[in-house]
Amino acid sequence: AEPKVDKSAANADAFVVQSDAFSDPAKAKRRQQSLISNGIKAYTELIKTDKGEMTRVRAGPFSTREEAEKAREKLKKMGLKGVVTSK
Repeated sequence: AEPKVDKSAANADAFVVQSDAFSDPAKAKRRQQSLISNGIKAYTELIKTDKGEMTRVRAGPFSTREEAEKAREKLKKMGLKGVVTSK
């Protein structure tokens, strides 16, 4: 018999909602706090670009695309844009 693979575990936290990226880490932190205070789990991520370091703000991670889409809708209601992407 083949071993059972728990697909939900393999897929855990596979989706995020990418919000904005900021050159000022303090602004990114404020955006993250704003999302959290609105009940959306969020984190920041440092990325290097041609223009220097940017701090990306992401909502998530979420285990399903549906959860990520719900968070994106919340962002929209806050007047923010977001893109659902796999992590």
